[in-house]
Amino acid sequence: MEIFQATANLIMLLGAFILVFAKQSTEQPKELSLGDIKLCSPINTKLKVRYESLLVTEGRTNSHSLPWVVPEICKFEFQSVYPHGGALAVIQKMQLRRNFTNGECIDYIQFRSKQGVSSQRFCGFLDARLNMNYNVVNAPDAVYPQYFPLSFSNSFVDVDGELDVVIYIAKQPLEPEERTEFAIIFNSYQDCAKDYHIKHVSLKNCIENLWNNDSVRVCLNAMYFGDGYINCPYFGCVDEGGCLLLPIKPEGKASVGNRVIIGSISTLGILFIVFILIIWVLRKFRLFCWAEAFAHPSSTPENNRNSRVIEMNEQTGARLAETTSNVQPTAPHLADNKDLPPSYESLFPDTVSTRFANNFTANIWHD
Repeated sequence: MEIFQATANLIMLLGAFILVFAKQSTEQPKELSLGDIKLCSPINTKLKVRYESLLVTEGRTNSHSLPWVVPEICKFEFQSVYPHGGALAVIQKMQLRRNFTNGECIDYIQFRSKQGVSSQRFCGFLDARLNMNYNVVNAPDAVYPQYFPLSFSNSFVDVDGELDVVIYIAKQPLEPEERTEFAIIFNSYQDCAKDYHIKHVSLKNCIENLWNNDSVRVCLNAMYFGDGYINCPYFGCVDEGGCLLLPIKPEGKASVGNRVIIGSISTLGILFIVFILIIWVLRKFRLFCWAEAFAHPSSTPENNRNSRVIEMNEQTGARLAETTSNVQPTAPHLADNKDLPPSYESLFPDTVSTRFANNFTANIWHD
């Protein structure tokens, strides 16, 4: 009974490790980059993606040092995973080329809602920590702090949950001092005013005191609060507790190597702990190599019987070998009076030897 209890405890512990590891993995948004066939079609058709949270980065366009034949155009539609939910986008950082002569964008990012409302073309330099900082941009003062208006300079919201995106990178190569860089967070959200219950999802309001405002009331999955990305589209980086001390996350795919190393080390650590637990259980209940049969193989009845059989076989073999070594080869035994030749005396009774013997005897008596 104890062994089953220990096995159950081991399985529960392994399950806890797996849940913790899975939770750490799911807390990070899905990551895709420009040029990924899951996001951008090679024939410039619009693809549809559906995630709770998605991070889109520049990918290979960062090393655009040679002229292209055609520009890079990525079109996709981000759809909300929530029924009757909305979709929003927040540009975390951006460095796209702009023509300083006429102010037009050479490379740009643009959003459009399901109802056909388009955003401006985003280009140039942008850092969400500065653009969304309540004090830096001189947003409405602290008299009405509960409003926290939307940051339209780097955010876009579609209440219908079907957000169209166009990312355009011109075919001209980058100058030595130029750089193509961006990171955009897309999130599915639920309107806080609507009482929709979603299984296994804990929704959290971006701004608790926004009930009397006609602005968009955004409720996101609570696990994306404090994850290092700015998910709420309001001034003040409200889901991260402020903008000034918020570090920008690693640069998309550039951090894949670090995540692989961390994941590998974590996996090895979990496997080592599991190995130690298995060894402990085996030793505690004396199983396999720690069983009595392995420690004292001659103590079991089966082993004793086998040992006696081997000993008897060895003794029998020794006796047979000894008997065989003592046998001496002999001539075949002939039967009595079987074809024996007659004796010499019977053939020659009156021979010289006989006469000599008689004379010798006579002389003895004579003397």
